[in-house]
Amino acid sequence: GQARITESNVSDMLREVGCHEQALAESRAGDVLISVPGARQVHLGICTDRGVVEACARIRRVVERNTIEAGRWRTAWRLPAGDA
Repeated sequence: GQARITESNVSDMLREVGCHEQALAESRAGDVLISVPGARQVHLGICTDRGVVEACARIRRVVERNTIEAGRWRTAWRLPAGDA
């Protein structure tokens, strides 16, 4: 059967590629956000200068929301700095 994806699995994957967990209040554009909207669901968003970009199942589109709702998003992960 298929492996179950959990918040812990996703966090481990982000850590393995060099991402660092950040306080949600300190998230900035480009950070990956993790939400767990329901049982057996893990949802990702990308922080922007104005809020967050995410897929919205209800309207079946990618949307940019103007706020990062602290009660909805659990953690933020910062991508490793690239070579300059």
